Amino acid sequence: MSLRIAFVTLVAVAPAVAQADNLVINPDFRVDAAGWTIQVTGKATATISAVDGSPEAGSLEMSVTGSDPFDTGSVTVSQCIPSFGPGPWVFGGRLRQVSSTGAFTHGLSVDFLAVPNCGSGLTRSTYADPGATVPGIQGSYVQYSGSVPTDPLPGGGPTQSVLLSYQLFSTFGTTTVFRLDKVYFGPPGTTPVELMRFDVQ
Repeated sequence: MSLRIAFVTLVAVAPAVAQADNLVINPDFRVDAAGWTIQVTGKATATISAVDGSPEAGSLEMSVTGSDPFDTGSVTVSQCIPSFGPGPWVFGGRLRQVSSTGAFTHGLSVDFLAVPNCGSGLTRSTYADPGATVPGIQGSYVQYSGSVPTDPLPGGGPTQSVLLSYQLFSTFGTTTVFRLDKVYFGPPGTTPVELMRFDVQ
């Protein structure tokens, strides 16, 4: 009589969450700022930091010095999203304060526009709120996120284009440095979803 022992492999996967495509081009600033428009005023810079954001990507470092009492200095990073489908929508990104010598203001927002290709016209803005702390390569980031349940334009729209942007201002005589990574915009489920997997043999 022979004895056979069967080894069973069990695979456990966390409950599936529907994941949608991120509509932002180059959300992780992998090698450059392709797809983004960067505007600076006063004494300010925006450069790629190759190893600081998510393990597989870089981040965009923005440094602003307020060098004029009447012009605080700023960096604005933006991207126009011309096609996005019906609401609801979610958006956000990860931000890390590298340093600051004084007061500053900043915000990650989406502008819903009544004209195509982010032209001038009627607009409504919504800002992301800070949330959980997430690890980076050189320091922790704060996850910013926001949601828009329906078209915010008067009468329910229709919105023709969306402008996603981050702005950083530093007051007179101070320097502020932030890094931006993992920006997203799209339908619910656009935020990253990670599955847990383990084998038992």
